[in-house]
Amino acid sequence: MATAPAFVLHPDLEDARRQIEAIRAEVRVLTGPLTDLQMNWRAGEGQWSIAECIGHLTVSAHLFLPVVAEAIAKGIPGTGEFRYGRFENWVIGKIGKRGGFKVKAPKDWQPPKEQSREECLRAFESAHATVLARIVESNGLHLRRTRVRHPAIPLLTYSLCGIFRMTAAHCRRHLAQAQEVRAAAGFPR
Repeated sequence: MATAPAFVLHPDLEDARRQIEAIRAEVRVLTGPLTDLQMNWRAGEGQWSIAECIGHLTVSAHLFLPVVAEAIAKGIPGTGEFRYGRFENWVIGKIGKRGGFKVKAPKDWQPPKEQSREECLRAFESAHATVLARIVESNGLHLRRTRVRHPAIPLLTYSLCGIFRMTAAHCRRHLAQAQEVRAAAGFPR
C-alpha cells in the first residue's frame, strides 16, 4: 500500500524552521533551572534581565506576526531557488551579532519589567509556535517577492523569508545577551 508523500518545506523555510526550533530548545535549556529571582536579576542599571531579553523577543514576535500574516494573505506564488538582497543579508548579519548593531528598543518593543519564569516562557513559546506556523503557511509563496513591511519603520520592507531569518538572528542576539547575564559576576546562584 502506497503512503502519501511527506509534506516538504522549501529549503529556505526548512532552514528558518530549524533555527526557530533550536532557539526554542536553547531558551528551555538556559532557563530550565532558573528561579523567578534569577530570571529578573539585572547585572546593572539600564541592563536587561534574562526575562527581559526573552520578553523582548516575545514582544517583537507579536509586533511582526500581524504584518507577516498580511504578507502571506497577499503572497505571490512561487517556487525555486531565491536570492535575497544584499541590504537584507547585511541587516540580518548585523542583527545576529552581539554588539554589532546596537539600537535602543522603541517604547512599543520594550519587554515587561518583571515576569515569572513560567509566564515569560509560556508567552515566548506561544509566540514562537505561531512564528513556526507562519513559516509553514509560507510554503509555496515567492519568498523574495512577497514583501513584509517592518512594523516600526513601515518604509522598510523585507522578503518574507528574510523576516524569518531576521527573527532567528534577533533571537540569537538576545539569547547571547541572556547568557551574558547568567554568566555575570553577582548573578544569584
